[in-house]
Amino acid sequence: DCVTPALLRRLVVRAYYVGRCSVCSGSGDGIPALRMVELAGPSATSAALVEGIDALRIEFALDADGDGAIDALRRCADDADPCSPDDWRQVIGVRIHLLARNLTPTPGHVDAKTYDMGLAGVLAAPNDRYRRHLYSALVIAHNLAGPRER
Repeated sequence: DCVTPALLRRLVVRAYYVGRCSVCSGSGDGIPALRMVELAGPSATSAALVEGIDALRIEFALDADGDGAIDALRRCADDADPCSPDDWRQVIGVRIHLLARNLTPTPGHVDAKTYDMGLAGVLAAPNDRYRRHLYSALVIAHNLAGPRER
């Protein structure tokens, strides 16, 4: 069969991560940032999306019995607790933990707090002068969260 070029689509892959710099040329600026790398064909480009992001952890909400309710949360982030293909089919949402900090230090402030990053554990601040705030949210994919057909 002949495929016309109009039917082909450019494949773009995007990965998101927390980097140690917002502007990373030279020695970097030292401001942590949520970054995105985009792979398109043979080239890759990286860009800072949000400055001041210290940490990002994602947990996946699984519906094991198909009733639309969350039965378990999993990290699926490392070799110690990998998700199987069946686990990925059961994902109905995500819980996001995002730790943000000010871009400039606050005189006289020392951040000695700990931050609960969910299943990833507790993250201790580095006792520096940056104020931080932890944001956590559970996002459900409503188009998937209803009872499923069998």
